[in-house]
Amino acid sequence: MPRKIKQPAHVRYVPVSGCGKKMRYKTKKLADDAARLGELRDFLLQLDTYQCPWCHTWHLTSVKDTHQP
Repeated sequence: MPRKIKQPAHVRYVPVSGCGKKMRYKTKKLADDAARLGELRDFLLQLDTYQCPWCHTWHLTSVKDTHQP
């Protein structure tokens, strides 16, 4: 009698994103406003905004993007 091939248990695919716990802003203007407010609260902080490639919303970063004009 042929052996039955045991199928591995199905593991649901969950894409890994780098924005798991970050605040999400629907528009660039909302993200820019949040960045300015953060800079007003802490004058040593320099924030910038970027659009996330995974969730397509806007996030804040303390790293300036030198590739944008």
